[in-house]
Formats: sequence, C-alpha cells, structure tokens
Amino acid sequence: MPPRLIDVGKSPTDTPKLVMGEAIKLSKYIAVSHRWGLTPAERKKYSTTRENYDSYLTEIKQLAPTFKDAIEVARALSVQYLWIDSLCIIQYDPDDWKKQKNLMKSIYTSAYCTIATTSAQNMNETFLKPMNRRSTFDEEVDNAKLNDRAWILQERLLACRTIHFGAGQMYWECGQGVYCEDLTRMKTSEGQKKHFRLDPEFPRLLYRSGLAETWYFIQSLLEDYSKRGISKPEDRAVAISGLQDPDQLQY
Repeated sequence: MPPRLIDVGKSPTDTPKLVMGEAIKLSKYIAVSHRWGLTPAERKKYSTTRENYDSYLTEIKQLAPTFKDAIEVARALSVQYLWIDSLCIIQYDPDDWKKQKNLMKSIYTSAYCTIATTSAQNMNETFLKPMNRRSTFDEEVDNAKLNDRAWILQERLLACRTIHFGAGQMYWECGQGVYCEDLTRMKTSEGQKKHFRLDPEFPRLLYRSGLAETWYFIQSLLEDYSKRGISKPEDRAVAISGLQDPDQLQY
C-alpha cells in the first residue's frame, strides 16, 4: 500500500479524508493520472501541505473538480481508496518528496486501475461531462494535453489497467489491448506500433523479436519521453525510472 491514501467512503454523504496506508489491510485502491495546470496559488489550494495535513486526516475540505469526479468513479466501482499525487504527497515539503518519489513505480503497478482524466485540461475541470462527437484514440488520448507530460508516460506504461475519460468516449486500456466504449477492440498494424497495449504479450514478445527491434522500441520510447514537459527538470530522471525494469511494465 502507498504511505497515504484518500478514503472516499462508500456513499456520496461520506467525507473524503487522508488515511495511512499501513492501517489498511487487503484492500484495493485506484490511482489517478491527471494534469495539474493552474497557477501556483491555485495548485496549493488543492494540495496537501504541512499547514492542512492534520485537518485532512479528518476531512479534505478543498477538492478540485477533477478529484471530485475521481471520487465519484471510485465509489461507482466500489473501491474505497484513491491515490492522487497532490493530496497523498505533502506538497512543498522536500523531505516528504524525497521519500515518496521512488515509490511511484510500485504505486502505479499495484493499483487496481488508473483513472486518466484525459479530457480535463487541469485540476479545475471536470472530466465527467457530456460527450462530444466521437473521435479516434490518437486524437482523444495520445494527442491529449494530459499525454504531453513526462510523468504521464510512466504512469500509463506501469498501470495494469487504465480507464481514459476522453471528450468523445471512454477507452479501456489493459494487457489485452485497447477497447472503445462500444466494446470494439483496436487492431494492431504496422503503423500502430506506438500503441503498446495492442500487443497482449508486451514486453515479452518484444524481447523475443531480436536485439534490433528491442533497441528501436527503447529509442522511440526515450524520444517520446524527451519531448514531454516537466515542471521540475531535476525530476526528469525520476519520472522515467520505473521503466528501467521491463518486468514492471504491466502488459
């Protein structure tokens, strides 16, 4: 279990609060992959800090719209616990970040599933909203603002299951491929190799395909990662460290 989780309760009337992971036994949790955005002052309003930490153990009073949606999804899936970085890591606290940053790999690999708030541009936006016109996975997910962030690549590759909440539809991404909301499954082709999930044997099949193919994939992965933005340049190595062990890739 992560060191801290958000207990969302079991009904809409329950009050979300921070809890210690060590106190929770044999339970599952959902991780949230989201885009921060906003100004520093607005981010702080929706974060756990040393100033509000004790009170958040009783009630999290400031919840961003994105987080309220994530809580609604967790309750609908009958999962009582959520992990959200801005709330489960004490922000503006270098000591806590030093302890937590190396746990990102295990947090995402151990989560029951990951909610990707793909259609929300920042924490102040809802992702549970009326769907617009249907679009493609490329347009809705791969080209979404969420996926231009460095941390998101690792989160997506480490997750055993991801539910992408796009503007046009939801997508289910897991070791058996990518499924659209109408239950159709995306098919792999020569031009779709960037969709790692289309190969249910990934990464094992990749390594059996030969050294050249393996290195080509690693090169393309690093090229993708290098183009992504990151708020703190000093975290760039940490934000991809979970991908160094191929056995951790959940495919």
